[in-house]
Amino acid sequence: MDLTEVQNAANVGLVCIICAQRKDPNTPGHICAVVPETVTHQATR
Repeated sequence: MDLTEVQNAANVGLVCIICAQRKDPNTPGHICAVVPETVTHQATR
């Protein structure tokens, strides 16, 4: 899935989480919830 597909899934009510790994495997990555877009708040891709 690409980011647009994940955002579209969140927009229709699915729970979506993104996990990102850093280049250095010895440091923690990043976890983020994808929330639905609104008319005034659109995701940046």
